[in-house]
Amino acid sequence: MTGEAKNDLTKKINDAVERGRKNEMWKSDYIKERVILNDEREAGREEGRKEGRKEELCTRITEMLSRNKTPEEIADFCGYPLELVKEVQRKI
Repeated sequence: MTGEAKNDLTKKINDAVERGRKNEMWKSDYIKERVILNDEREAGREEGRKEGRKEELCTRITEMLSRNKTPEEIADFCGYPLELVKEVQRKI
């Protein structure tokens, strides 16, 4: 605690905080919730990274198509799946 509770309200709040700190079930639930939130956050980040990589790939494919490269040439030269190259071509 940073200081003494000055009135009844701050004393009640301080007492509730102290009870919460001592409650093992609350601690356990809090830790479980934090683990779940961290896992979900990391899954979201990974999903974002995958989307970013795919967007970059599509940008590269679009650039090559704009330079009159065929889907087959792009797939062969870059090692990209031909279906992906054709999918990008259909979208432009």
